[in-house]
Amino acid sequence: MKKLTILFASIIFLAACDTKETRVFKFTQHVNDKENEIKDEFLIKSKAFYVNKKEINLDLILKTRAIDTIPGVDIPKIEKVVTTLFEKNPNGKDIIDGGTEVNLRLYNSAGVKISEIPLKDYSTKDLIILNK
Repeated sequence: MKKLTILFASIIFLAACDTKETRVFKFTQHVNDKENEIKDEFLIKSKAFYVNKKEINLDLILKTRAIDTIPGVDIPKIEKVVTTLFEKNPNGKDIIDGGTEVNLRLYNSAGVKISEIPLKDYSTKDLIILNK
């Protein structure tokens, strides 16, 4: 009887734990839910795409002119949007700390991809690439 109780408790414990893949999937769902939408004057739309348990594509469509580069004055606005996005999502910090690669893809208002930046840390310091 004791062994059966321990086995049952172990099964419940394992079922309650989120796997890495579950956390990544929940993050993408949370970003895409209508009620979690980020309101920002610089952002038209944000969308997350689950690639696999080790990779997510995070697309931001920005209110910028239809040019191929991002002006330096807009970088703090992008940092603010990315920070808000990860702070608003409960699994955001966990997935990056867990080694999931988040590809931040930036699009202008015309829908043309401006840049793609892999975010390796739970910070916006990777956005310094845009200054180059």
